Amino acid sequence: MEGGGQRYRDAGVAEVTVGLYAGARHELLNETNRDEVTADILEFLDRTVGDRTVEDRTVGDRTVEDRTVG
Repeated sequence: MEGGGQRYRDAGVAEVTVGLYAGARHELLNETNRDEVTADILEFLDRTVGDRTVEDRTVGDRTVEDRTVG
């Protein structure tokens, strides 16, 4: 399965993590091990995004205000 991650790296994505969850099927955030999956997602975001500031900008019909994320 790691080959799937390599495709993203070959395409220029710098941070790729491949994870397999025993017994999980297709809806990982609603499986019995969703706490494990959520913790892994949050760890990935903390590691890759961390504390960043979002500048004021318009996204579609919404305005995103300047704030610290993280």
